[in-house]
Amino acid sequence: MKKLNLDEVKQFISEQSPETKIYIGCDSERMRINGVWYADYILAIVVHIDGKHGCKLFGEVQRERDYDQKVNRPRYRLMNEVYKL
Repeated sequence: MKKLNLDEVKQFISEQSPETKIYIGCDSERMRINGVWYADYILAIVVHIDGKHGCKLFGEVQRERDYDQKVNRPRYRLMNEVYKL
């Protein structure tokens, strides 16, 4: 997925009606590459056109090193998800 272009997102939103709804979210997935843990952070902006006519999706994926020591306590990764919003 290509890098998120905020100017493109703003332009698209400005062309929509006031009934259009916008949803923003971030999630992550942890993986091991050559013995080192990484996380893919997925950022998504969904523009629900008029609240009923389909949607346009904008997003990007960023891969970063994951420093969480405990898999069942992903504090660092969860804070990164919030930060990226």
